[in-house]
Amino acid sequence: MSALTKAHEETLRHKLEVVWPRCTQQRDLEGCLALLSDDFVYMPQDHPILHGKGETRAFLEGFPAIASMTQSVDAFAGTTDLAVIRGTFGLELEVEGALVSGTGKFLCMATEKEGDWEFTTSCYNFDSPLQ
Repeated sequence: MSALTKAHEETLRHKLEVVWPRCTQQRDLEGCLALLSDDFVYMPQDHPILHGKGETRAFLEGFPAIASMTQSVDAFAGTTDLAVIRGTFGLELEVEGALVSGTGKFLCMATEKEGDWEFTTSCYNFDSPLQ
């Protein structure tokens, strides 16, 4: 198997650094879910594992509104059809009329399918508890 190419990395970086933050801030659940495989596994902090787009949708619907979000990819590993990506994020959540900010890290996997990449697994946690 060949290593990830720069083009693959650029595509994945765009999805994680531009598309996902934009869709979450706009509460565009269809846009978020379009990035995921049908059998997506999501492991949010302090929450049981979620299986599939349906459970992921329900989680995202109940998540506080995101006022702002940035993500940055720190590292890639993988092949031309399987990528492991590590990065960091920062966000501001709207909770009970107040903005709460936090930073954290994520780890995700993506597979190439029919000429495009879709995320198959993701986990994240905050660097410290949100106040």
